[in-house]
Amino acid sequence: MKKVFLLANVLVALVLCIIITRSALVDRAQVIEAAYNELENVTAALAEHTQQTLMALDLGLVAVALVGQDSLNDPDALNRVVSNRQAASVNTYAFYVLDRNGRSLSTSRTTDPEPFDLSRYREFTVHQENAHDGMYIAVPRLGVVGLAEGQWVINVSRRIPAADGSFAGVAAASMSMDYLSDFYDALRAGDQSALGLLSAEGAVIARSPFDPALVGVDFSQTSLFRQVLGSGTEGRVTDIALQGEVPRLSAYRYTWDNQLIAYANITEAEVLAEWRGRLLSKMSIGLLMMLTFAGSSVATIVLAQRQQQFAEQTLRTKQQAQADVNAAKAEIETIFNAISDAVFSLDSEWQFDFLNAEAERVLERPAGELLGKRIWEEFPELEETGFARLYKEARTTGGSVAMEQYYRPLNKWFVIKAYPHDKGMTVYLQDFTRQKEMEERLRQAQKMDALGQLTGGIAHDFNNLLTVILGNIDMLAEHLQKAPEGIRGQADVIRIAGERAAELTHRLLAFARRQPLNPQQTDINALVLEAKQLLERTVGADINIELVCGQDLWPAIVDPHELQNAILNLALNARDAMPYGGKLTIETGNSSIAPEYADLHGMSAGNFVMIAVSDSGCGMPPDIVAQAFDPFFTTKEEGKGSGLGLAMVYGFARQSGGQVKIYSESGQGTTVRLYLPRVSGNAEPEYRATAKTPDMTGGDEHILLVEDDELVRRYAVTSLRQLGYQVSDFGDGAQALDALREAANTGAGFALLLTDVVLAGGISGKEVATEAARIDPGMKILYMSGYAENAIVHHGRLDPGVNLLSKPFRTSDLARKVREMLDS
Repeated sequence: MKKVFLLANVLVALVLCIIITRSALVDRAQVIEAAYNELENVTAALAEHTQQTLMALDLGLVAVALVGQDSLNDPDALNRVVSNRQAASVNTYAFYVLDRNGRSLSTSRTTDPEPFDLSRYREFTVHQENAHDGMYIAVPRLGVVGLAEGQWVINVSRRIPAADGSFAGVAAASMSMDYLSDFYDALRAGDQSALGLLSAEGAVIARSPFDPALVGVDFSQTSLFRQVLGSGTEGRVTDIALQGEVPRLSAYRYTWDNQLIAYANITEAEVLAEWRGRLLSKMSIGLLMMLTFAGSSVATIVLAQRQQQFAEQTLRTKQQAQADVNAAKAEIETIFNAISDAVFSLDSEWQFDFLNAEAERVLERPAGELLGKRIWEEFPELEETGFARLYKEARTTGGSVAMEQYYRPLNKWFVIKAYPHDKGMTVYLQDFTRQKEMEERLRQAQKMDALGQLTGGIAHDFNNLLTVILGNIDMLAEHLQKAPEGIRGQADVIRIAGERAAELTHRLLAFARRQPLNPQQTDINALVLEAKQLLERTVGADINIELVCGQDLWPAIVDPHELQNAILNLALNARDAMPYGGKLTIETGNSSIAPEYADLHGMSAGNFVMIAVSDSGCGMPPDIVAQAFDPFFTTKEEGKGSGLGLAMVYGFARQSGGQVKIYSESGQGTTVRLYLPRVSGNAEPEYRATAKTPDMTGGDEHILLVEDDELVRRYAVTSLRQLGYQVSDFGDGAQALDALREAANTGAGFALLLTDVVLAGGISGKEVATEAARIDPGMKILYMSGYAENAIVHHGRLDPGVNLLSKPFRTSDLARKVREMLDS
């Protein structure tokens, strides 16, 4: 009994230790994550405050610089503009103007200042050296003149150009360090926390708590600062401040066009102080629970109750912590509304009164054309979209509004935030068209992958079955030549159905980019001329075919036989679009796609050989064009189209490293352009035109056949023997290699190894071929496969030197390929 009781106590102790340890680890991780979230919210607030503050200062400096550009020798004009800017500023000691030598021309402190020389300071020399474009933010220093004398200031400056563009002087302002420090102190959470501002070069601009010894210190060579430089516009690091030896949690965010870094950190010890208290409480409760359990069963009940109380307390603590985080985040988001890249403002009459440079770019209109104009007159399409409702709702309710909307005239998606005020409305725009396009491309890629997995899963077995069906129906047809017409017709129906099934599988593999391609350097003009002969017999006499072959056409790297199939599919679609006849034009040419055009049309830049297939048919509306390449999508009547023709062309083009675009309008015909990769260099094409298909001939050579599918093996053996060949067939690789070794020892070798790629028995066809080449280097090797396995196909293309007989194959295909291999 004692042993049982002792064992029970040990088990309880172990269970409690595991529970307390896991709970403590989970609690600690949540505390750390909550601290990081709060730090990220603080850095977001710092970045927003910095952006707003510097934007206001920059607007002031721009105004001073503009006046200085025209009136640098007019003290009264300079005094007026610097005084006006200082009167409108709450965070500066003074605005002032320096001449080209760094001597004072004007200051907001007085209309008759004593001359002072700032030529040695960086806020002057950086513009004198023309080393910075825009507003320069200097490292803080103690002021030397006026109200800023002896005070910590951050000097910001802008270059004043002369009429000829040369350096004329500097417009500058001295911002109070106390202004930033007061704001930073209000946001700082704990006694051991710190936050501040760094330049992108690693110099300390501002910090709370304020420490004069750290102002201007350069951290650019530290490993942590280099970590920040390489990790994006925001993130988390161990300690951006690099102060002390204790671990610190830090977050940062870039601001002001990535020229500044807002950061906040806090010691891990301060973050975990409350957690350690909870951990001690948990340990005490666990000890008490173990002692109580050892005392009596009543204590066990009490222990269970305390465990329940402990769990509820932990849950309440977590919920309260999350609620505090959410409340802090909501408060910060309310106070500091995010500013989008593009900003414009409207007055009470809906007229533009301000646009920044990004707004001009996004709206594709210069500010000079829009300022003073009503938005509804310059962009009349807004009245028919959600934009108009959004703006008018904001003006009516007085509250800010936000929405996502597509604006067709600019062909862009926008995120819009509108903030009404007593003088009108400020609107923030963010162009997120690229994100929308990326989402659509990701959706298409996921659909392609899913279809590829489905198609690949059935292609191997399905093509094996079709090989047997089509091969044997050909043999059966020879025996039925004298049979009644009805029986021959039934056999013909089986053959046609098998051919349709094989074509369907082929198209599915093509669309899913899983067919094995054998790309060659190809003369496209020669291939198109050859294809025209087939098309004339296929599309009908009422359709006129015109070829427009480009001059000095580059050779393309492409599988010529699959390209012919793609052109045939496009021609058949064109024929169906012209039921009463028309004109089919096939055009070739060289095409160099520039990066700008490629980005605009969702293409890849580079040099391509272009094949355009155009018809004069009925055309398609935009919604049909958008779905034209989708698998199984068709506008034809049921039973007259599989919906895989264009899908196969699309898959083939993409697998070949090219691209395809479709252009069509209702009643205006359709053009499909294939862009195929150009062969680098000036190599001569390997493929020019297909020679006449030779008659089905055989031979008397000895062939080693390896095929694990018994039905396919029986059919292949029968076909080869009918062609006169000697055949030794095996169902797995091990048996075949044994026979090969025995033949090699006796000197009676095989002329050809014909093997399936996927074999049962643990040895693949690739492994059989590799070992066979070692045993008998002179033997030819031909693979069979109904699916593009990775053993011989990589990146959609046959490995160099690999010869493949694709399933399903007929006796004529087998005869031609075997004879071709033996004669090579």
